[in-house]
Amino acid sequence: MFGLSKTHDRLFMTCVETPSFFTGLKKLRVSHILLLFFFAVLTVTGISGPNDMEGNSRVSTFSNLEDYASFHRSAIRSLPDTGRNRFLIYVCDGECGGVGDRLSGLMSIFYLAIALRRVFLIEYTSPVGLELTLIPNRLLWNSSKLLPSELHSENLNIIDTPDKPGALLLIKKLHSDDSQVIRVKNNRYWLGMYLRLPESDDTENAVGEKQVFLRGALSSLRFLPFEAEEQPTDIFASGFSFLFHFSREVRLRSIEIYRELDVDPTAKYVAIHARIGGRVHANNQVLGWDDPERHKLEDIDEFVSCSKSKAARIEGSPPLVLFSDNEKLKMLASSQKVRTTNSSRLLHVDRSVSKESAKMVRGNIDTFAELMVLSRASCLVGSVSTFSGLASSLLFPPTHCFSFFSSCEESVDFWQETEELF
Repeated sequence: MFGLSKTHDRLFMTCVETPSFFTGLKKLRVSHILLLFFFAVLTVTGISGPNDMEGNSRVSTFSNLEDYASFHRSAIRSLPDTGRNRFLIYVCDGECGGVGDRLSGLMSIFYLAIALRRVFLIEYTSPVGLELTLIPNRLLWNSSKLLPSELHSENLNIIDTPDKPGALLLIKKLHSDDSQVIRVKNNRYWLGMYLRLPESDDTENAVGEKQVFLRGALSSLRFLPFEAEEQPTDIFASGFSFLFHFSREVRLRSIEIYRELDVDPTAKYVAIHARIGGRVHANNQVLGWDDPERHKLEDIDEFVSCSKSKAARIEGSPPLVLFSDNEKLKMLASSQKVRTTNSSRLLHVDRSVSKESAKMVRGNIDTFAELMVLSRASCLVGSVSTFSGLASSLLFPPTHCFSFFSSCEESVDFWQETEELF
């Protein structure tokens, strides 16, 4: 049975709090399995840098971000003197959607900041501060408090906008008007995907006309040199790894989840994310929510069948694990020899409310810990939920082994399949 001793727990806690974590790791005389576990955590949290990835065929975007990182560091060091620098800030201070919506919207604004050559910052306070679960990696995106209060700021909310091209062109106009600070609320990844639109002269249909128009309108922006074979998931994952580590609290909680699942985090496993939605009343383990129904309990057979199909292609009979917002579905999964966890406090960050801040803190940590475990899976079977897409897009480089439970024949790119660009 897999498990980490208390001694190893203390060792891990000491190491993850030490800046020289990776260097110190080489000096440790620990068991082989613990060593592999540390490397697994490094991979999931994005601690590895560009030099660790030499020789990898999918590093172009990550490497090209270094130029922006240098620009960003210089701007942050000079604060509160802003000089000629201008800023683009992702804002979440209320209704921002779920975790998948928020972080995919955030990644859109990050890549737009690069294209506009603006300093990217994050102001994320709802329902808890982002640094409870994600902390800076290569960029100090949490520095907006250093901005002088007298700076002129434009605020823009494009959440669920019906006019996506218009929203992007409005941001470009604000930029051209030389607004010092642009604060944007955004959800989903469509905005980031605009920045990789290929050049085209196909105007034979409405979509082609819009693509040609947008590509021309965006021609003055600084596009990252994306490689032709890079899919949206590759670009998302490289940017996420560049921006974030999972926090210490999330990483430690993930260890507890792996223990409960009886899964070795260094081994291969297939994960299922099954979002059922619906109305759920609060209890000791659930904060409660009213969510549109996504799937039905009867869909468990398809979820499990798809995961078994993927596991059959992996050597060594990997275990199947499931995370869901529905306790009944978990029981049905357990009856089919799928491993589940019952210790997490379940919530939807955009739909669950509690007057007890400790419950919101615990629920958010649990949610991101489950996200971390999902993202580390060798293959992922997902729902019609951006949380599923997010889980498929955090590990860099991605495994490219994601399928919706209802169409399991081949792996797909979540963002390519779901984002409506026009």
